[in-house]
Amino acid sequence: MTETEFNQLQESGKVRVAEKQTQANRNEGIPPFSLDEYQPILETLRRVKRVRTSAPTHTPKNLLEQLELVDNSGTYELHIWFDPTIGWKSVPLT
Repeated sequence: MTETEFNQLQESGKVRVAEKQTQANRNEGIPPFSLDEYQPILETLRRVKRVRTSAPTHTPKNLLEQLELVDNSGTYELHIWFDPTIGWKSVPLT
């Protein structure tokens, strides 16, 4: 398309130039972010969990049950539940 063709289409109303978005109009209509809706989850995660002595084998029912600390005779491990196909995975903590 040539510039002349573009100008003709623009004059006829078939084409219009998009306005450059600024940060101000990008955030327009989006409510400000607040941690208030996540506060109950964050408070639950802050609670001290009981340290286990063996690796978990159960299927967790909620987010808090998906994280388990294990004391394996002085070696601490964090066990994380991903999903039924992956199951529990562990990470040694030093």
